[in-house]
Amino acid sequence: MSSDQKPAMTSDFDWKAVPQVRCGVLVSKVTEYLAAHPREVVDMELGDWTIEQNSGRFAVMHRTGLANGVRPDNLPETLEGTMPVLVGTGNARVFLIDGAHRVAKALIEKSKTIRAVILTEEETRACVLNGQMARFDRETR
Repeated sequence: MSSDQKPAMTSDFDWKAVPQVRCGVLVSKVTEYLAAHPREVVDMELGDWTIEQNSGRFAVMHRTGLANGVRPDNLPETLEGTMPVLVGTGNARVFLIDGAHRVAKALIEKSKTIRAVILTEEETRACVLNGQMARFDRETR
């Protein structure tokens, strides 16, 4: 980014309502939260992320051990123009709320970073579905 360019903000993106749930966190609640609390999109370092394979299944995994399943046939052709990935924290463990296939593509391409919105644990907990906090705590321990 040149010195005269502003960093991308979450308000610069057209976030879609997505019914996907990860560890009890609803993607749509995250995007609603971001609409009310805009912030800078960051370049997240990928050094702590890997692609693992076990019994023919693939997963993107953070060094803290939370895996997100990925299907090779669902990888985007390019990362150009894609939405930032959404990253949550639970019980000091980092996980992808949305964007596992984009992170997998970036790792395959040996990218060093990917655009991301990283939520604090408090923000992540605020986006847990009603009645799903026990699931969130169980899956992030």
